[in-house]
Amino acid sequence: VGQIVGRMNEIRPVADIIAELVSGFEDASKRLDSIREG
Repeated sequence: VGQIVGRMNEIRPVADIIAELVSGFEDASKRLDSIREG
């Protein structure tokens, strides 16, 4: 949440914010998987 709070300078639907968080999590998971697999 800390990453998002710093960018809260406009009113946005919660669904958009959650979608952004989920997308970031998916990207991070893929990067970690590729590192783990070598």
